[in-house]
Amino acid sequence: MKPTDTIYGLHLYGLTPSALARLGATPVRIEVMLDTYRITPALRRLRPEQRGEFLKARAAKMRRAVERKWPFGKVAFDNRDAVLSRMTTTVRAKDVATIAALPGRSFVTVERIQGRRRKPYRRGALEYYCVRAKVAIQIEGQTRGTQEWEDRFVLVRATGHKDAIRRLRKEWVRYAEPGINRDNQLFRYQLEKVVDVYYTCEQTIDPNGSEVFSVFHERRMKPEYVWRGD
Repeated sequence: MKPTDTIYGLHLYGLTPSALARLGATPVRIEVMLDTYRITPALRRLRPEQRGEFLKARAAKMRRAVERKWPFGKVAFDNRDAVLSRMTTTVRAKDVATIAALPGRSFVTVERIQGRRRKPYRRGALEYYCVRAKVAIQIEGQTRGTQEWEDRFVLVRATGHKDAIRRLRKEWVRYAEPGINRDNQLFRYQLEKVVDVYYTCEQTIDPNGSEVFSVFHERRMKPEYVWRGD
């Protein structure tokens, strides 16, 4: 991941990292998240019950270092959490990418750019949703034995969960058009139900990898599932 990939909020201004840099000395208010939860060998060696104090002490040290050596202007920390360390500061637009590349930071969020207005939220804007559906593979006249079914995921741009389902109605009709199998029997892929709709949070689909669906499950622990943290 490039440092500029950890600069968030620019899409609200219609800017890229390079376009922001071209604004030069324009004041930009940013929030910087320090990488206080970084996994290091020293942290790994501790027992879980020891790690809380270690994380607090390390976060305090990182904050002091920033306050002492930060070359980009005055900073203010949100100290409501002893470990999670957010700081806000106003810097030149051309310095934001440099800050994003500094060691010890997690990500940078652009909160305000002088002379620029955020793009207004457009009600009804299209975003990516993934619809998961159960589809039965039906063969004409079959009354016994086993029936195959498909766990199908379809990506669609919509304004919300209900709109995503509505926009796929024609797709399910098209998908269920009958065909002929190797035994010359008619068959079709018939929608049984929509199982879930997942909001991807993605504006564009990255060919290097974009999460389009996720669901969490639980299972009973077995020896082969155990991870010792090494």
